[in-house]
Amino acid sequence: MPVIVVIGEIGVGKSTVCSIMAEWGCLYLSSDVLVADIYATDRQLAEEIQAGVSFPVLTSEGVVDQAVMATHFFTTPGLSSLVEQAVHPRVRERVQAYLYDHADACVVYEVSVPKADADFSFADIVLVVTASDEVRLKRLISRGLTEADAKRRMAFQSSDESRRRHGDIEISNDGSRLDLERNLSVLKERMGL
Repeated sequence: MPVIVVIGEIGVGKSTVCSIMAEWGCLYLSSDVLVADIYATDRQLAEEIQAGVSFPVLTSEGVVDQAVMATHFFTTPGLSSLVEQAVHPRVRERVQAYLYDHADACVVYEVSVPKADADFSFADIVLVVTASDEVRLKRLISRGLTEADAKRRMAFQSSDESRRRHGDIEISNDGSRLDLERNLSVLKERMGL
């Protein structure tokens, strides 16, 4: 069965795309969920990250405090590189194990912030989701971010252009959920789902 990787900038609706595909019967795997689990359980990772920063990032249980990381991730120089080096190999191991365990299933894998040199060779299709900056900003504010924080996070991420290099198919998500479902129907037919 197919493996579909879904990428796009913050606020484009990657999770909505993946939810629609889950309604088709695909299993939904999220890099954000994997990272959250790794932060919550991997004490060695917590020590590696703490050693690389000048502010406290550990909870009283000795694991990474996700709220602290979210606060500093977009404003602390070098933190994203540290996280890439420490976290991404662990995420990759978990993705490989998940795909092995679910080799007979359609899997849709949402990747929040792919590295520039990300390897998606395991995927049958890499889907790039796009939306205008105005739509993305409205979505992020509706999630509870301040306008300033939303703009900072939007500016931090690589552009759609860098993601398009990875992509096989591009889907615009500036409209309603119904519009998105129509746009995705081409992919559904192509994948035989």
